[in-house]
Amino acid sequence: PLLLSTSTFDDVVLNSGKSAFVKFFAPWCGHSAALAPDWELLSTHFHHNPQLVIGKVDCTADRHLCSEMKVESFPSFRFFTEATGDLGAGYGGVRDFSGFRQFAEEHILRGCQLAVLQACTDREQAYVIKQEGRGRAELEVELERLEGGDSRDAWVLQRKG
Repeated sequence: PLLLSTSTFDDVVLNSGKSAFVKFFAPWCGHSAALAPDWELLSTHFHHNPQLVIGKVDCTADRHLCSEMKVESFPSFRFFTEATGDLGAGYGGVRDFSGFRQFAEEHILRGCQLAVLQACTDREQAYVIKQEGRGRAELEVELERLEGGDSRDAWVLQRKG
């Protein structure tokens, strides 16, 4: 995870245009130490995702930032999106890699969207590019095929807007 501080927090978390999932911790806290490997794994899992920053703040080294963020216990987890505001929103889910990952995928990430193709997988980008050259009638046939239950391409319907 990216180690954040007062000098980097606003630029990386609040003003980057990305979503963020941040752990506020204290090195002396046993719960913080126990969750460190899961947080590292989460950071590795999302390392190449252009939409999400996985960060951490050492509240013993940056008390001002943790006070400003109203952190009252360790570890505390917050996620930041366009909708959460500057204090973010608290995470109260399962505290392990699987819980963090599932939450990030379902609630923080916007997934593949036509306006943000960088967040799409190579397969999704190739599909979008292929569809751009089709006319309206061909696109309607493709939509009917997808709505007919072809599970291989079910992801497309999740992005239909």
